[in-house]
Amino acid sequence: MQESIEYQIFIGCADSQTYNEVVSDSELKEMVSMFFERNKINFSMLKVRGGYRHNCGRFITENSLCIDIVGISGLDIIKLAKGLSMYMNQECSLVTRNSLKTNLVFSKDNMDNNKLFEKGIKYEIFIGLKDKDSYIEILDVNDFKNIITQVCTHKQLSFSMMTQLGGYTHNKGYTTETSLRVVIIGADEDEITVLAEWLKHKINTDAVLITKTEIEYCFM
Repeated sequence: MQESIEYQIFIGCADSQTYNEVVSDSELKEMVSMFFERNKINFSMLKVRGGYRHNCGRFITENSLCIDIVGISGLDIIKLAKGLSMYMNQECSLVTRNSLKTNLVFSKDNMDNNKLFEKGIKYEIFIGLKDKDSYIEILDVNDFKNIITQVCTHKQLSFSMMTQLGGYTHNKGYTTETSLRVVIIGADEDEITVLAEWLKHKINTDAVLITKTEIEYCFM
């Protein structure tokens, strides 16, 4: 595992003056994707629903995007976030920065109420659906999600899974593609590596990204 930095940019789609979504999340996603593809930046991006209080005191809920960038050096994240805010006419966008470890692979009734949170490790597996030879998404995303569900169920791995858009550099060039983020807490690192290798061969992709983060968590 290598030390790395993960940046997340959260940007809403509602105009700060009209409170209407002048640009849709799909349009923003396409614009951001084109920017990252031009600049050959590895990223993941997913649609979320968010809410925040404007300077006027009004609380707004809106469609938003979470842009995830891992292990990139030489990129001015603040400038990028400010540019997105200006483009969307937002009062601000939220940027988070987390230290994590990365590896690129070619019960409630028993809780102590005085200590709700316990330390643990969160693993995330990022896997794109494009075949490395044809650059086509051969396997349907829902079929692949069902396969991962069956594997994690068989191995008794607690997991969450999100569909998102991602982009990265293949051996033959840069591509954007549908990708999955699989979040697993409480597993052994060996299990995660085996699972990632299996997913890599199942999709026939160049690489799978694994991140490892120390967290505090609780089940409520």
